[in-house]
Amino acid sequence: MEGALDRLAAAFIHPRFAPECIDREVNAVDSEYQGLQKDGEMYLQQLKKVLTSSQHPYSRFFAGNIQTLKEAAHQLNLNLHEQVANLYQKYYSADIMNLVVVGNYPMDQLIE
Repeated sequence: MEGALDRLAAAFIHPRFAPECIDREVNAVDSEYQGLQKDGEMYLQQLKKVLTSSQHPYSRFFAGNIQTLKEAAHQLNLNLHEQVANLYQKYYSADIMNLVVVGNYPMDQLIE
């Protein structure tokens, strides 16, 4: 765990929004989406969403893929890089975030 929190903090202090990094993340999200479809988990999630009140946030869209992220952005004439940077500026702020640290270490060391 040593150094892990420093690396995590650096990602928030100096985020890298290089286009190739965004493409890599879109591909990772798509891969996760494809995996969910294969094991049936997607269908269970969708059933739960259908049974949930439309007023509850859980009922909203929960997974993306290349079509919903990259291709839709292109069709809407949106720059995905700019959209990610805007999302970061709006929502990634210490005053609206919490950090939970879990580890196989004594509490004093985790707090430190």
